[in-house]
This record gives sequence, structure tokens and C-alpha cells, in this order.
Amino acid sequence: MDYNETLKYLEHLEIIGIKLGLENIKKLLLLSGNPAKPMRFVHIAGTNGKGSTARFIAEILKRSGYKVGLYTSPHLERLEERFLVNGNCISRERLAGLATYYRELIKKEKDFSPTYFEVTTAIALKYFLDERADICIMEVGLGGRLDATNVINPEVCVITSISQDHMQYLGHRLSDIAGEKFSIIKPGVCVVTSIRERLLIKKLKDICQRSKNPLMVVGEDIEYKLHKADLHGQIFSLNKTQPPFKIKLLGTHQLINASLAYGAVKMLSQRGFNITLEHIREGLEETTWPGRFEVLAGRQSHPFRGSPSIVLDGAHNVAAIKRLKETLGSFFPAKKILLVLGIMADKDWSHIIRAIAPVAREVVTCQIQSKRACPSKDIAREAKRFNSNVTDGGSVEDAISMARDRAGKEDVICVTGSLYVVGEARKFLK
Repeated sequence: MDYNETLKYLEHLEIIGIKLGLENIKKLLLLSGNPAKPMRFVHIAGTNGKGSTARFIAEILKRSGYKVGLYTSPHLERLEERFLVNGNCISRERLAGLATYYRELIKKEKDFSPTYFEVTTAIALKYFLDERADICIMEVGLGGRLDATNVINPEVCVITSISQDHMQYLGHRLSDIAGEKFSIIKPGVCVVTSIRERLLIKKLKDICQRSKNPLMVVGEDIEYKLHKADLHGQIFSLNKTQPPFKIKLLGTHQLINASLAYGAVKMLSQRGFNITLEHIREGLEETTWPGRFEVLAGRQSHPFRGSPSIVLDGAHNVAAIKRLKETLGSFFPAKKILLVLGIMADKDWSHIIRAIAPVAREVVTCQIQSKRACPSKDIAREAKRFNSNVTDGGSVEDAISMARDRAGKEDVICVTGSLYVVGEARKFLK
């Protein structure tokens, strides 16, 4: 298959949908020589913050001189973004070759229909092995216990924040959702977490005590303090002992993610990795992560300078939307917000709208180019319950154009509701 044929093949696999379980991925890996077996991993689960934390860890390890594989999902603009080695995307030719390799293996088996995510996970593992990565950072796709990534044996497990999302698969109670995510923890493996809920942290500590897992908790073992924040980045300190660190990613939640990364690499240091404080400092400062409170326009270096500020944020559940509201309030106080809102239909879209629509002076809804997208007219109808100034903008491009026409130079256009809407927005704005 060539690249375009690969995209069509994987798009066809998406029709299968989500089928949680480890049987298919184990078979795929067995057929391809168990590529995960000889490699070393960091495994990251949680509701929000997985991707940012993964990027921080990967950049620190790269600065430490290691060859680092990074597997995250979903992608913003191109499928290749899911498969990185030292920050570089897999080539189209290599991706097509690995997809063809697995397609041929699958065709030889009877009654074998792995999903999109299972195949891409297998591609990632084979690619990282072929590239001889020293360590691989693997982000859980959904949940943890039955996620395709849960076939690896990690050096460190990272558990980010836990809130309600994908309830149709993981349950409605936080304790059930947490149980699914805690299930990535293997006996004796180091664990770092930022969860704060009293009952959940007790449950995690009990698991770690029984299975002899060393545990670090942000807020207890790792403390952060913010010193300064502006649109150029944030300066903060950790554990009151080191000189301040700087990160480019914005929002208090990114300080938590950076703290998680700090804890993870300190654990890796205890397992033989040579990581200095200077490596950590450089890695944190150089980390970027598009689509996470990404400020495009409004900066002098941007081609839209003199236009309204444009913020892209892939918040796709209520907890992430609440953090977006806080971050907008911190960096754009008293600014008028024009909201461009697109959401997937399988998300808790009515509560997402309830949480964000009242913040905006005006809401322009849009429909993402996906079969899973919530129709823009439905988003608009729901948004009108919480904001009197709502317009159905149609496509993502039309909605952004409409918002730019209506915004003043001192206003802020915020595109949010899904990483997919952010991906389409980035393509259009570039």
C-alpha cells in the first residue's frame, strides 16, 4: 500500500469501532515477533494531561541523550504525528510499509478483525523496535485495563488526573474509572500520580503497598510553586530546592503535568537512566504541544498580527473545559471571548456546552469532518439555553471566518470542544 491507500485501510478499520480487550493486540504482536518484549517503557493513563506529560518526559529523555519513541493519540492534522522518534514523525513511506506488513499478517488469519487503535499500537511498537529506541513513552488510548497499550511492561507508570469521560466504556463512578486506569500498574513498577481525590489516592496507595510499587504523588512528594506566567511561558519551582524551571505550555494544569514528568524521570534515574537536573530543565523548557491552549494570532510574529488573539484548545470533556475557562481568565482577563465550538457526539456534549457557553460574548458552532461529529445545529440549539448570542456556523472554516469577521482587535477567539476541531482549525489558519 502507498500512503493514501494506508489512510483508506485504517479508515476502514475505524468502522469496527472500539472493542476493548487484549486478545487482538496480543495476537498481532505474537504474529510480528513480540516487538514490545525487549523494549523499556513509560506508560501513561488518566483522563486529561496524558499527552502533555508524555511530551515533557520524552523531551527530557531526548535531552539526556536517549533515543525516545513517543506514541500518543489522537493526532491533530496527520496520522504520522502519533509515531515520533526523538520528536520526528514517522515518514509516510515507513508508515505505509508497516501498515502493509500488518495488513498481510491479518489477512492470513481467519476471523481476525483488529481495530484501528490495535493496529496503530502494533505499528508503533514495531517501528520503535526497528528504530532501536532506548525507551518508549506510551499513552493509553482509553481506560487502561483493556487498552491495547496494556501489553507492555513499563519502568514507570504515570496516572494523570481522573474525571468522567468515556463513561459508556469505563463506568459512571470515579472509583470505577480509576480502577480501569490503575490496572496498568504492574507489580514492583514505579508509579507517579497527580490525582487528588481522597478516596482515589487511598485506593492507589493501597494498590502500591500490596504490589510493592514505589509511589510519588504531586502535592505530597512533589510540590510546585508558580512564580510568573505570561503568554511566553510559566516560571515555577519544584520542592523549594532547585532554581526555577520554565515551560512554554500555559495553564496551572501544565505545571502539574510538568511535575508528573519530573517525578517520572526521577524514578527512571533510580532505574539506571542518566538524567541530570540540567537535562530536566532543558527538556521542560523546550517542550511544545500544539492544540493545548495554543495562542496563534495576537503575537507580533504571527501573520495575523493586529487581528484578535486566537486560542486553540482541545478540551473535550467537562474537566478539561473547566481548566480552559480558568486559563482564559488568567491570561485574558476582561477580554471578550468569541467561542468557536465543535464537539464529538459520543462525548458528554450537553454538559460541555453548559460549562463553557456562558463565558462567551458570542458562540459560533461548527461541525467537525467526522462521522462521530455532533451536528452544529444541535450544538447551537443546546448553547442557546446558556447564551443568547449563538450562531450555527456550519463548517469549522466557516465558523472561524465568521468569528474573525465579528471580533474586535482586542477580543479573543477560542476554538475548542475537541482535538479534532482544533486539528481542522490549525490546517485552515496555517
